[in-house]
Amino acid sequence: MSDWAEVARREGFAHRRGLLDAAVITSLRDAVLASLGQHGLSNVVAVQCDIMPLDLVGRLRSDRQLTGALAAILRAEPLPIHADVLRIVGPGETPTPPHRDAEYLSQDPLWIAWIPLDGCAIERGPLVVNASTAPLPLPCSIGDVIFFSSQTVHATLPNTSGATRLSIDFRFTK
Repeated sequence: MSDWAEVARREGFAHRRGLLDAAVITSLRDAVLASLGQHGLSNVVAVQCDIMPLDLVGRLRSDRQLTGALAAILRAEPLPIHADVLRIVGPGETPTPPHRDAEYLSQDPLWIAWIPLDGCAIERGPLVVNASTAPLPLPCSIGDVIFFSSQTVHATLPNTSGATRLSIDFRFTK
């Protein structure tokens, strides 16, 4: 058993640095930016419709490093529930308030893989875990993944960077 996976189960989250191939993430980011260029930030539904069916998204969801890490956490083969979300957060948009995904999705166990599509420094409004008790912001680089349980209270910080924050969430159960 992986020590980090045991800590993840106990703490409700894990930040795995450099887990994914940066070139794949960059390709997906470029596709999102191209779609944003066509539809604009005011039409994120059209961007979602362009991006989520792409083979690139499916390849990322089934990446061996990603699914291997999830298998260690779940102690079983991870099963995607296909409640994936592409997140597009422009500068100055309202940050996501503290919540638990278990309030919206009933699978148990359920783990989320939050993947930034670009560097996500504090100014870009990264994910914050334990948002209600001991907030821990988790700035990320391309290739990082934050895994968290649907029971983990999380939020995002405000995007004060002047750049759009792009990330994708994949949800898995066993």
